[in-house]
Amino acid sequence: MRRRGTRRRSSRRGRFPSRFSPPSAPQVRARVLGLMGGAMRALRFFRKRSPRFFFLLRIKGDLKQAKQKDFVPAKLTTADDDAGNLQSLNRKLTQRLYLTVRRGPKAWLFPQRVTPDSETMRQSAATAVKAMTGTDLDCFFLGSAPCAHLEHVYPKEYQEKNDVYGTKVFFYRAQLLGGTVEKLRQAEEYRWLTAEELGDVFSKDYYAACRDMLL
Repeated sequence: MRRRGTRRRSSRRGRFPSRFSPPSAPQVRARVLGLMGGAMRALRFFRKRSPRFFFLLRIKGDLKQAKQKDFVPAKLTTADDDAGNLQSLNRKLTQRLYLTVRRGPKAWLFPQRVTPDSETMRQSAATAVKAMTGTDLDCFFLGSAPCAHLEHVYPKEYQEKNDVYGTKVFFYRAQLLGGTVEKLRQAEEYRWLTAEELGDVFSKDYYAACRDMLL
């Protein structure tokens, strides 16, 4: 016996009823053509009732095409590009710029410092930027792990004099969110350079170590 109001279960389990089956390709095409035909009939109806509406649409379309013809794209070169101002961020608009500092007569490097035992390498990298350029630069570091490293061996005279064999430099990638260089400290000069320009000022070993992390 079956209770009143209950439905009989289908014997075909795992299958949808026929009314839920997806339409075939001819059915989809027929529905699309039907919708397109209905849209065209609606346009004819409104065109007869309000021709001014279609006239305004045609005018707006003509104005849009005229604006596109008169549009002149902005130049990709700026006044700082023409003047060769390497301390400006308003240059090389299609490329990324990297902050570099000069320590000594020819030693161009990224901002760096010796990491004390009380700080992690990630904290030391952020402190190096503020210590050399001021507190106005707002930087966002992309991760807590270094992107590259460099192992440098000092000359024998330096090793004997300072009782140290060499050093390891770890590179972190950061993005500038805002601010400018307030007052340069522990360096003689700073520049904003592209990846290609870094190869001209960095030493071969230094550039080879950080070249792969440059975006």
